[in-house]
Amino acid sequence: MVNAAPLSAREVRTGAERTLQLLERQVGRPLSEVETPVAVIDLDRLDANLKGLQSYVDSYGIELWSNTKTHKSPEIGKQQLELGAAGLTVAKTGEAEVFQEAGAPRILVHYPPFGADKWERLGDIVASGVDLTVAVDSVAPAAGLADVLARRGLRATLLVELDVGLHRTGQTTVAGALAVAQDLSRLPAVEVAGISCYPGHLRPEDPTLSSGLDAVDELLRDTRDAFLASGVRCDRVSGGSTPTRYLTHTTCVNELRS
Repeated sequence: MVNAAPLSAREVRTGAERTLQLLERQVGRPLSEVETPVAVIDLDRLDANLKGLQSYVDSYGIELWSNTKTHKSPEIGKQQLELGAAGLTVAKTGEAEVFQEAGAPRILVHYPPFGADKWERLGDIVASGVDLTVAVDSVAPAAGLADVLARRGLRATLLVELDVGLHRTGQTTVAGALAVAQDLSRLPAVEVAGISCYPGHLRPEDPTLSSGLDAVDELLRDTRDAFLASGVRCDRVSGGSTPTRYLTHTTCVNELRS
């Protein structure tokens, strides 16, 4: 692959290139002189936020699998890992590839991947040495991934996702989640390690946030207990959101994805 010449060393031909050139010129300028709109990061606040959350999870023995959707930045993801995050969460295969290339050793894809191309690309990520976990709420996406991994001599971990109120993805009952887990346990090259959820319906301005989180926790505990009673592994309980992040210790969640 031939590297393109720096923008300053050749004629700028496209609108995208002109935008990148403008951004390059603005780095280091006083904020009052920066042409807007532009994303501006307060590095002191960023550092305080990253360290504050990591300190919180460390104090309660919770693993942090921060969701990179909030920053989509390999640089910030690497900072989180350096501070002690156990891994990084992404929503899709393309994001997983970006953070794999940035050196993330453990990645959780928290949206069921579907399609042969995605399964092969996830296989490439595992082949690179990444410890991959994928959250699913049915057998179909896991079966396709399992076939690819088995053919290539690779392995990945699965979490069974619960719908705790957002009504986007996930099993809605303990029995449904257990049935999916038992079916997944028959697949090659993958292992169920626990459950996951996203309480995105609980908003910070909602006065019922605390009681709503209690209901989420009850479903998680009941499902965890049902898995264990049936001989299904459930040492990972993945959940959390930004509004509920500092309440995680009041639940059975041991992996926070805020």
